[in-house]
Amino acid sequence: MVFFLQILENILNSFRGGKKAKNGPDGNRFSSSSSLDARISEKKSIKVTMATRGPPQSWNHGLCSCFTDCGICCWGYWCPCWLYGDTAKKLDTARGIQDAGCCLDCCVFFLLSFFCLQGFVGCGRRRDLRTQFNLQGEDCPACCAYTCCGGCAVCQDANEYRYREREIIRSQQQQQVQMQPVVQQQMTSGDAAQKL
Repeated sequence: MVFFLQILENILNSFRGGKKAKNGPDGNRFSSSSSLDARISEKKSIKVTMATRGPPQSWNHGLCSCFTDCGICCWGYWCPCWLYGDTAKKLDTARGIQDAGCCLDCCVFFLLSFFCLQGFVGCGRRRDLRTQFNLQGEDCPACCAYTCCGGCAVCQDANEYRYREREIIRSQQQQQVQMQPVVQQQMTSGDAAQKL
């Protein structure tokens, strides 16, 4: 299964114009996220940064909580491949892939769903989501969720990404608000020193 995922990822990267996937120290591309962490830390313009490392966090949205956001629920019910492509595009953009587009991911997901094989690409994207936000989970249940209930799995990923994105933006805003009094205090103490 890992070999099949490597082939699919190499095909997707070749269509995107990306480089061939690098293997980890044991020859397995999917066993280590150190190369992903290195690529993410090199990029300076990432809007959604990775969660701080520590114990993996639990998911905020479950597989059957697709009704949390009615817009995502309808999108995932009528066009799951498009929602999958949109979430994949956001993940790629956050990882620093500049020419991330949702069309290729959407088409691959759509074609594989005819043969009930969308779980193979779905578990790869879910792995990206888990890596980026330090979430709990494994590949086998993700593959089963995408294969048996693809619409719900796509909605869960989209809801989780939106939730984590909002949390990061909220924490960045709080940090900016906390920094403003310090900067103002330094400016006033500097003005007082100039007057002396």
